[in-house]
Amino acid sequence: MSKAKIFQIYYDDRSKCKLDDGFLALDNSFLKNDGWYEFSPIFNYFELNSIEDDVWYGFLSPKFKSKTGCDSTYVRQFLDHAPKKAEVAIFSPGWDQLSYFVNPWEQGEVWHPTIGQITEKFLVATQRNANLRDVVTDVTTSVFSNYFIAKKRFWMAWLEIAKDFKQFVASNDEFNTLLVSYGSAQNQAHMKTFIQERLASYLLATGDYFTITSTRLLTRPVIHRLFPHGDADRKLFLLCDRLKRLYRKTHNKAYLDSFYLTRQQITFKRPY
Repeated sequence: MSKAKIFQIYYDDRSKCKLDDGFLALDNSFLKNDGWYEFSPIFNYFELNSIEDDVWYGFLSPKFKSKTGCDSTYVRQFLDHAPKKAEVAIFSPGWDQLSYFVNPWEQGEVWHPTIGQITEKFLVATQRNANLRDVVTDVTTSVFSNYFIAKKRFWMAWLEIAKDFKQFVASNDEFNTLLVSYGSAQNQAHMKTFIQERLASYLLATGDYFTITSTRLLTRPVIHRLFPHGDADRKLFLLCDRLKRLYRKTHNKAYLDSFYLTRQQITFKRPY
């Protein structure tokens, strides 16, 4: 059996009651509400603990099962059957959005306008490749909600970019306090948390990590709020993802052109 330390984060008694007993409970109730959400307990764990080789580490929210349809038994069985060279296991919700959009930053602009611009400012400030418009991702190289489980090499890279981002935000108060729409035009949350949720995708898209992705997530319903035709367009979403994956593998622009043509056939509606 694979060695794994998979935590599920809770914030209060209500969220604690939603935890899966097969995961390790991680208390976030004592941390101040600073707008970082799951980022703080994940960051603090790696700052305070030594990381073992060949061990899977994951940090999931209380909504993990409702968003993915996966429980702890399924996750552990999935890891047990993973190739030994696998470094990142992805259990991301929103497969339809990951397939339809070029990358999570294009998707983010629909929900949280200016997220790409601010992320690029951070990447420039830390001397990283900042041209996000040229980054192409698929369901094997992108993730939402921090729903991934990974081994030491990936987490150490994540910790490095996370430290830089935390320092960037601390040095730029406008980004530390900036609020954007979340779920609805009226509801708001801190922009920084939506940027940090995409740090893993940046590493996956620009690095050489061996990833595995649960195919169970590809059976989840299509979000009608964005795609009114819903499951009727399922095959088109899957084709979009396939074409992006082929483009990443071959760098043949014909695949990317075919992706854009395919997604034009999907009806898209902005959420607000």
